[in-house]
Amino acid sequence: MEKALGPDHPNVVAVRNNLQAVKSQRQKEEGARKAGKVRLTMAVVSSQAEGESLLTRVRGGAVFEGKDIGFILPSDVDARFAEAIKDLKVGEVSEVVRTEKGYVVFKRTE
Repeated sequence: MEKALGPDHPNVVAVRNNLQAVKSQRQKEEGARKAGKVRLTMAVVSSQAEGESLLTRVRGGAVFEGKDIGFILPSDVDARFAEAIKDLKVGEVSEVVRTEKGYVVFKRTE
């Protein structure tokens, strides 16, 4: 029979700390959602044509590969971005958005 670990055992403390960190992160995310923020993933592409190709693939079922940019409030971003993301529902992708540095496509993840 294995001996039970006490509450001060390093492994028990580590698990408790990890659970608290997860709980804290979930509370922050819930607060962001309640504040009207949306969570986005962004893919940067080199041209309008590449962006359109990405949209075709993703809308056909391919995985959207991009960088998680976290929770944002649409009113806090550039007007072009706000327009592209304002009506997105979870799981949807935006149209291609032209920026000074290239083109981007957003996917709403939450």
